[in-house]
Amino acid sequence: MVELEVPYYNYTLYEIVDGKTIEFTNYDKLLPRTMLNSNRTVVKSYVMLHVKFENPHELSKAYLIKNHGVIREKQAPPANYTGTTEIWNLNLPVYL
Repeated sequence: MVELEVPYYNYTLYEIVDGKTIEFTNYDKLLPRTMLNSNRTVVKSYVMLHVKFENPHELSKAYLIKNHGVIREKQAPPANYTGTTEIWNLNLPVYL
C-alpha cells in the first residue's frame, strides 16, 4: 500500500510500463478535507495505491497523474470595491 498526496481530486492515474502509459485502476481516492483552524486550511487529496511487485528484481514503479481540473472564469471584484490591492480569495481552486 502506498499513499500519495495529490493537489486535486479530479484526476486519472496511469502506470508507466516500458515507456507506455497504461491506465491504473487499482487505487482508492481519499477526499480533500478542511482543517477547522483559524483560516480553514484545505488539506490536499490523497490516493492510496495497491502496488504489487511481481518481478523480484523490480526496484521501483513509475506513475503519472493527469489532472482533469475545473477551468473557470476569473472572478471580478464586487462593483462597490474601491480598494487598490487585489482581493486574494476571489479565484481559489475549486475542489469537486
